[in-house]
Amino acid sequence: MLSDGQLEEFARDGIVRLPGAFGAEDAARVREGIWRELRELYGMRPDDRRTWEPCRPTRLKASKKDPAAAAILGPALRGALDQLLGEWVEPSHQGQVLVTMPTGEPWAVPCRQWHTDVGYDEVPAGVKVWALLGDLELGVAVRLRLPGRIG
Repeated sequence: MLSDGQLEEFARDGIVRLPGAFGAEDAARVREGIWRELRELYGMRPDDRRTWEPCRPTRLKASKKDPAAAAILGPALRGALDQLLGEWVEPSHQGQVLVTMPTGEPWAVPCRQWHTDVGYDEVPAGVKVWALLGDLELGVAVRLRLPGRIG
């Protein structure tokens, strides 16, 4: 259930955070599936940063259908979607898997690869879910570019 503060945040910014929407163990299982696919497609290994090329790997299709990814759409997110959208249709998979490997440079959402091809009206017909699957290092800033908003 979203709090009054979260509902105000969504109304004001078009974004709402759901800390703890799924557990650390679930996130670890999703990461394992993504690393498995990165290894198959690109030879990337989590324990060897020298293999982390390309910086923004694409064509990740298997990990979005991995059963572990279903944890993202758990009770917390389902409740928030019920509150924000009323009736909604459950997606057939967990959506596009978007990865940017760390480079040491300041990071912003890559607007060429990471985008949505739908418009959003005053009454939302859909939402974009961003699932953070690990902790960020202290001092890492994430900047979102939102149309018509300063992020």
